[in-house]
Amino acid sequence: GRLRISMPEGNVEAEAGDTVIFPPKYPYKYTYEGGEPLNYMWAHFTGSAAAFYLDELTFSPLPCMVSSFGASRVGAMFETLFDIFSHEDSLRPHALAACLLRILTEIAAAADRNKSKNPLRRSLRYIEASYTEDIRTADLAAMDNLSPSRYYALFKEITGIPPGRYITELRMRHACELLRGTDMSVKQIGVTVGYNDPHFFSKLFKANLGISPTEYRGTTK
Repeated sequence: GRLRISMPEGNVEAEAGDTVIFPPKYPYKYTYEGGEPLNYMWAHFTGSAAAFYLDELTFSPLPCMVSSFGASRVGAMFETLFDIFSHEDSLRPHALAACLLRILTEIAAAADRNKSKNPLRRSLRYIEASYTEDIRTADLAAMDNLSPSRYYALFKEITGIPPGRYITELRMRHACELLRGTDMSVKQIGVTVGYNDPHFFSKLFKANLGISPTEYRGTTK
């Protein structure tokens, strides 16, 4: 399934195979986006060694979301974790800690494999979920642990266009969908896709598509 997670830093989409780690008392909420049946597993943990291991496995800083798709053993490991927790035993705390560390290590290894395939996966998914908001390249770079200059160059290499242009094209595509499929005013559509100034929105739309939003709507009727 797919979850939309709302955090102070913005919204992200979590899909099958993702792992999200929040620090204690961190404010967040999530909503089910529908589609496939949703299954997720979670565990609360703390302790003097927690920060050390999270940092060693490159899950810091928190909150952290990584793609661990391909870590097929994680589900079974969670089942083992739950089974250990449900049985009273003098060694239970040590067994739980060991099992949790195996889970985190497996997730980190799978995340490294996926990152090598698409090093911008996290920020690209953030853009898809939050493209109507004010997004800075520096913030996107931080999501993928890259410098802004390296991120910019890598983004152009992977997508063919700069980050700002990529976001603008997403907004324009959404605007076209709303112009074709709704009776919303041009001003409402501009605000919906991230432009509070209707004149700027219309000017940018025409610069990108060659015609104004009103003219575009007329061609689809």
